[in-house]
Amino acid sequence: MRVAWAVLPVGILIPLGLANLAAYIVILLIIFANYPQFFGMQDFLRTRGNPGAGEESIW
Repeated sequence: MRVAWAVLPVGILIPLGLANLAAYIVILLIIFANYPQFFGMQDFLRTRGNPGAGEESIW
């Protein structure tokens, strides 16, 4: 019975933790898709990751 009490919280916390992690990742992806400038990615997207491209890039 002692083993059951040790396993029970873990069995509950692991799925909850994974669900929270998945929800957190989804929220981050939504924010990232809508507001890339929050992550300082605007320059990266504009130059397609090439710092030398500058304004020549299509973005």
